[in-house]
Amino acid sequence: MYLSVQSFNPCISVIQTNCPYVNGTAVYKARTIYASINPGIDYNDLTICNAVGVYKNNNGKGLFDDENTLLNNMISGNGNIVKNHVNKSIYTDGVKLYPNPASDNITIDYRLNANETAVLRIYDMLGIERMKIDLQPNINKVIIKITSLETGVYSYKYTVNNIQNSTGKLIIE
Repeated sequence: MYLSVQSFNPCISVIQTNCPYVNGTAVYKARTIYASINPGIDYNDLTICNAVGVYKNNNGKGLFDDENTLLNNMISGNGNIVKNHVNKSIYTDGVKLYPNPASDNITIDYRLNANETAVLRIYDMLGIERMKIDLQPNINKVIIKITSLETGVYSYKYTVNNIQNSTGKLIIE
């Protein structure tokens, strides 16, 4: 007997809203499946987990209240902590991708020292590498055609000298 994803939808819709620190990796798996049915949902695990008491200690003050205050004073975008927000861009350590969401092209702004090399890899929801972009230190901005990517949510990893520098999400419309 084969069941479709839609027949699991009620269970998945419940699991995907749980705190991953309580329910483990099943939450992330449910979110991945649920995103294929209803894309574009942004989860705030700090809020979700605080609601069930994961970060709270016995005296009522949260274990991470100082960190939460800092995070709440920053802008959140597509699941990433954003240091600055202009034109729906995502700024992370050393790299900026825009527009996000994108349809035809993305612009990658980055800064490298003269002796550094960087790579930006784009992965689909299954973790399969869909694009690899080599970035050179003498160029600080490149425009990449993304028409070969289907509509959906992708993740990216930015590595400098083979060390992961940052990650993020990219939405293709």
